[in-house]
Amino acid sequence: ALHRPHRVADQDHEHQRDQHSRDDQHPLVREPALEQDGQRMAELTYARAGHCPLIYLPGPAAAIQGAQVLVPSGMVLGLRIDGAVTKFNDLLEEVQIPLHTGDVLVFYTDGITEAMNADSDLFGDSRLSRIVEEHGHLESGELRERILREIEAFVGTADQHDDMTMILIKVTQAVAEEVAV
Repeated sequence: ALHRPHRVADQDHEHQRDQHSRDDQHPLVREPALEQDGQRMAELTYARAGHCPLIYLPGPAAAIQGAQVLVPSGMVLGLRIDGAVTKFNDLLEEVQIPLHTGDVLVFYTDGITEAMNADSDLFGDSRLSRIVEEHGHLESGELRERILREIEAFVGTADQHDDMTMILIKVTQAVAEEVAV
């Protein structure tokens, strides 16, 4: 069963706090989970707990058009400070996005947007969202390759400083009983 991000994040925070008190293991990080609530339209419930924003490009049937960089409030999981659980719960914001056929969702690590060229300019969220908006009509594999080629062209001969991880989801059918991606 899928759970609301707030509940998953609470469990992760408790788990990480327990792990840190026992040993020095790295904390487990969970990405947002697709959730459906049984209403007529499928929905993504998204929360940020220290990871990068989400880029959302509504499909052609959506009322709002254009790529959006979604940055709900949140706090990093697993901080070992007094009152962390309370602060975490107070700051974590869940955002619901109605899903439509053709919607594109891009989850990524900071290595994508913080890729630097020889002048130390960052690739950035706005450049990434522009590419998603301009090429969101492509199949997901083609869009991923387009993004990676654009990053490579931007960086040029500069060294890579971080990992680059991206999860790209294209909704192929959004119905009340199931979400196909």
